[in-house]
Amino acid sequence: MREKAISGIIWSTAEKLSTRMVTFVIGIVLARLLGPEEFGLIGMIMVFTEISQIFINGGIKDALIRRKTVADIEYQTAFWFNLTVGLICYGLLFVAAPWIADFYQMPILTSLIRVISIGLLFNAFYMVQEVQVIKALRFKHLMVVGLLSSVISGAIGIGLALSDFGVWSLVWRNVILSVAMFMLLSFVTRWQPRIRFSMSSLKELFSFGSRLMVLGVINTISNNITYLVIGKKYTAADLGQFTRADTFYKLPTLTISQTIERVTYPILAQYQEDKTRLSTVYRRLLNPIFMVTAMVLFTLSLSAPEMVQILLGDEWKQSGEFLRILCFAGMFYPLDSLNTNILKVLNNSQEVLRIGLLRKISIAATVVILLLFGIEAYLYSYIVHRFVAYAMISRLSERLIGYGIRKQLKDVAPIALVMGIIYTVILLGLKMQIENVWLNLIVTSLLMIGSSYALLTIFKFRAVGEVNEIVLKKLRKN
Repeated sequence: MREKAISGIIWSTAEKLSTRMVTFVIGIVLARLLGPEEFGLIGMIMVFTEISQIFINGGIKDALIRRKTVADIEYQTAFWFNLTVGLICYGLLFVAAPWIADFYQMPILTSLIRVISIGLLFNAFYMVQEVQVIKALRFKHLMVVGLLSSVISGAIGIGLALSDFGVWSLVWRNVILSVAMFMLLSFVTRWQPRIRFSMSSLKELFSFGSRLMVLGVINTISNNITYLVIGKKYTAADLGQFTRADTFYKLPTLTISQTIERVTYPILAQYQEDKTRLSTVYRRLLNPIFMVTAMVLFTLSLSAPEMVQILLGDEWKQSGEFLRILCFAGMFYPLDSLNTNILKVLNNSQEVLRIGLLRKISIAATVVILLLFGIEAYLYSYIVHRFVAYAMISRLSERLIGYGIRKQLKDVAPIALVMGIIYTVILLGLKMQIENVWLNLIVTSLLMIGSSYALLTIFKFRAVGEVNEIVLKKLRKN
């Protein structure tokens, strides 16, 4: 069982990374073929489809995964419930489409919403099959399904973009992705729905899942309200620029934070009975993790305008400037992830939920700034929001293990200071002197990484030694 679980973790991580990378690459190709306005139009409607998806799942997916054993009647009940809610959500979006289009003052959104929402029905079709694959720890199959679906839908989307279908290439890409997932998961599981339904099973599943559904709706609204506001107050092109920057930003930050949570949780869990030892282990993990994350994000911020220009083209220049600012918000993700794991290890999941809700107030403040002062001001306020979010959860770590925000920042601030000085010197002293975009990207990136590593080594930062030790151990094993 242990080997199966470890294999599951490996394949689960591979599935997330590979699918995310394929989606990212396809997004780059489509961005070069299309423009910011087309991506902005999709950004305007995604908040409505994502909220609908939360209602379709109704927390039932998590409720099924959580159960040790699931009878076929429960799968059948979940299938018909999801399909019914999917039809209702599609009907509501179909009817509401003209009003949403009127809200944004974009008539084309009516037809876009009515077509892209077809994907919701297919998402409802394959939820049960996906749960069965996850419960069986068949993550290798899930990875193959995800990759094939992304490649198929991406290829069709690129083909349509080359044929001048414009924004419709993005719409049909989303629909085909859902159709492909449904067909491939049905082939993998060979599960077939039958006309069977149990109200008692639905009540049991929904009693657990309804709370998750409410939280999911709140999270989805808070995560997408920025898209809603930019789409309403500014132009579709502005929203398109922002969505691309957000995609670039989330690739490293979410990958790093999710990996940190997955890897450090079992390590920290070993010391849950000894808080002194737990605090020591936490501190040893924090420095090298923050060093690597900061090096990645400082480098990405420094090279963001050139990287976006090379990958997407000149018309996406504003997206590069947005990305440059966003990277600084990502610095707090590793700190946030480690503190979250401390709460989970010490069985304080209720506090995690409470803090999650409190953070929505901080997000609301950034939205006000977006409305009053514009997108760039919002991005700077988002950095403050990420710090406030980290401060909220680190205060609990202080109470639980005696290692809170002051001690944590005292440990990581010297690393951030060294890299910040190098970043500033390169940005103001050298970067503006190199006109060639490719040369600028390569030279500044190598200088940022090389200088940071050299100075941290010279000043004998413990984090460097720990990272070196990990790398050397890996090399010896290979």
